[in-house]
Amino acid sequence: MCRLRVALFFIALFLLPISWAGQTPVSHTYGKFRGHLRLEPTGDGVNMKVLERFSYIDTERRSLEAAPGFKTDGASIPRILWTPIGSPFTGKYVKAAVIHDVGCVTHKYTWQETHRMFYEAMIDSGVDDKYAKLLYFGVRFGGPRWSLKTAEARTLDDLKDEIRDGIIVGNIEKKTTPALGGGVTYFAHFYVPLSSHTLTEQEIQEFQDELDGRSLSGTAMTLTEIDARTEN
Repeated sequence: MCRLRVALFFIALFLLPISWAGQTPVSHTYGKFRGHLRLEPTGDGVNMKVLERFSYIDTERRSLEAAPGFKTDGASIPRILWTPIGSPFTGKYVKAAVIHDVGCVTHKYTWQETHRMFYEAMIDSGVDDKYAKLLYFGVRFGGPRWSLKTAEARTLDDLKDEIRDGIIVGNIEKKTTPALGGGVTYFAHFYVPLSSHTLTEQEIQEFQDELDGRSLSGTAMTLTEIDARTEN
């Protein structure tokens, strides 16, 4: 059902770039978007391509930028969530979904920080808080996870041994270390993929029911609560 919906979406817009530049501005609760999000299908039936530079800065001054040519498929959002909320390329949360994909591809920040930026970007896009929390729960529980690390060594071979199965973020750099008599050391930032959980429809429904119940009782679920139950 999800694949059919996505397929129809791409067929309908195969030759038509999508732009959110004309959307009604919303009051920024957390951060700020910069630029206009314009997407067009790549023709493979899966990816969309960013046409203009588009970025988001959150409350902690963290920033993520989708450069022209960046390809996004919404894969950073567990597909099982596409049924209750639709494709990542439809609805108010599309801008947040693209920014989230950037974060999950570049690994610029921790997985926790990246997923929190997704929530804040959704709110700043005008997404209802309840739906934003549903997606936040989904990406925290079933989305990508990784561990950020830094390696430093006297030789490139030693650096690669230290990184081992990690994946380098950016470039390997070298610096002169006065404490070593002016010797050169090499360092790099890298990440190690971590396993994530597999969301089930029952888990999503139970959490959605809990959100509804808490909302009706006047005690809305907090982000701190969601963080605590999805940290491990």
